[in-house]
This record gives sequence, structure tokens and C-alpha cells, in this order.
Amino acid sequence: MEATAKDAIRKEVQKVMDSAAGPVIAISGGASGGDLLFMEVCEEMNVERQLFLIMPRAQYVAAHVEFSGGDWAARFDRQHDTAKVRVFQRSEEKPRGWTTKRSTGFGSAPMFWMIENALWHGPQNTTLLALWDGVGGEGPGGSKHMVDSLRGRGARYVHLDTKELFALV
Repeated sequence: MEATAKDAIRKEVQKVMDSAAGPVIAISGGASGGDLLFMEVCEEMNVERQLFLIMPRAQYVAAHVEFSGGDWAARFDRQHDTAKVRVFQRSEEKPRGWTTKRSTGFGSAPMFWMIENALWHGPQNTTLLALWDGVGGEGPGGSKHMVDSLRGRGARYVHLDTKELFALV
């Protein structure tokens, strides 16, 4: 379903580019799946890309990329090598009290780091594009938490519902 997802992402990125008053910057966590598809589309469309890693590269790839198999690790490497990279936590040690759940990484702190960076130019200039099934339950730092947090701060939200997009309903 990659081609379907990329086409949907491409259409939405083009809408953002067409309506933007200034430059468009793509921010992504770089996980296998939607994160990397988004980065690849933005690269194809010459959109500035910023890869926000929540932990050191090797640790991140092991936890959020390699488990998917296929060529995701090579695709991650391509984005890592060509996008601006920012790292939240350079130590391999997780700060005390942070979760180790794969979907949330270190919990909600990295999510808020990304949100604050996305909102730097104001919520009216921020769009969250979420390729997601719309189901919550991951807890702090998960997809629903990010959607709710950004919408609560006034950012635009585009939901590419994977259940509908991939005819899973």
C-alpha cells in the first residue's frame, strides 16, 4: 500500500505548499512506514526536511526502523544522510521515569520537543499530516496524543485515515 500512501501524502503536501505564505519545512521522526514515506515524498518535492531522532541513531534504528524488515533501514539511512538531523537524547541511557514503550520511545517529552519546533512559526503556519488509523490507546507520546496536542494549540490537522485509504473498513 506504499504507492497509495505516498500518493495521498503527495496530494496533501502539495496543498500545504500551494497555501503556504512562506517556505515549507517537513518535520518527521523517521520511523519505518508513514514517517519515512512522508520524508521521501518531501524529498521528491524539494521540501526542506528535518529528521528529529528521539535517541541516538543506532538505538533509534533498532527500535523504530529495523523491526519492520525490508529496505526500511536503507531508506532511513538515505533520509538521515540528506535531511537536517536533530537528536533529542544523545545518551543511550533513558532518563529515569521515561517509558520504554516502542510507540512512544521515551514518552511524551520528545513529542513535545517536536511540537514546539513545529509551532516555532505559529500554529497558523503548522499542519500535522497524520497517516494513521485514528485509533488511540498508545498513551503519552502516541499518535492520538500528538494530534490532540497540536490541534489544541491551533495547528491544522489532516488525517489520512489508513482504514479508508487502504479499504480496511
